[in-house]
Amino acid sequence: MLMFYTALIDAEEEKIAFEHIYYTYRKRMLKIAERILMNHEDAEDAVQNALLGIAKTMKTVPTGCESELRAYVFTVVRNAAFALLPNQAKREQCIELSV
Repeated sequence: MLMFYTALIDAEEEKIAFEHIYYTYRKRMLKIAERILMNHEDAEDAVQNALLGIAKTMKTVPTGCESELRAYVFTVVRNAAFALLPNQAKREQCIELSV
């Protein structure tokens, strides 16, 4: 999966920075998304969406300061998880109606 994301990045130093994000923060990103969505599969989708967004915008990611990077990454995954909430609620309503 990492190769898919790095294919979106042109500059070699940005690819290295993205790999650092991927390996350092991916598990914590998943935990954040799981807490918000209360569903592992939806949390994985949120993390993938977040990583895709980060890969597309690596030129603007604050890679110089680790604390800023961590805050940025966690904000992106939080927003990606919140973006999935309306869809999750709609799916749950459909499931409840079909039972």
